[in-house]
Amino acid sequence: MGQSDGGNVGLLLARYHPELVRRLVVSGASIRGDHDGVEAYERSRQRSPEQLAANLPQWFHDDYVGVSPAGEQHWLTAVAKSKELWLTRVVLEQRELGAIQAPVLVMAGGHDIVPLEHTIEIFRGLRKGQPCILPATGHGTELERPEDFNRMTRAFPEQTATP
Repeated sequence: MGQSDGGNVGLLLARYHPELVRRLVVSGASIRGDHDGVEAYERSRQRSPEQLAANLPQWFHDDYVGVSPAGEQHWLTAVAKSKELWLTRVVLEQRELGAIQAPVLVMAGGHDIVPLEHTIEIFRGLRKGQPCILPATGHGTELERPEDFNRMTRAFPEQTATP
């Protein structure tokens, strides 16, 4: 299961290391990397790690510091590395999506930062894709509707029928 950039990584893993992926759930994934637009991309590129950190939700900081062996001392380094990840454009062509053999549940929020058209593009490009749009949620579907998100995420790997 991968959310946002984790969903992108999951799709890449399923494409290039299919032996490691039996089923995959992605939420808020983007194969084109242009969901924020050029202006937002440029603003993010020019921001320092301190500026980016100031705009991240508090839980993002708290969760990281809570599990990092270096704790608070490594926080800005983690933000700087995350910035590089966020600014790396993941582009998967339709033929690459079509090569993914594993069933994939393609989730997104009804008001996700990734346009619905991009999510549908992922779904349609997969041989065994299943779409799932969670209404009244944004990019953080797992936080905004955790019961629904968890129920669908848990059920998907156990399904016996493939699309």
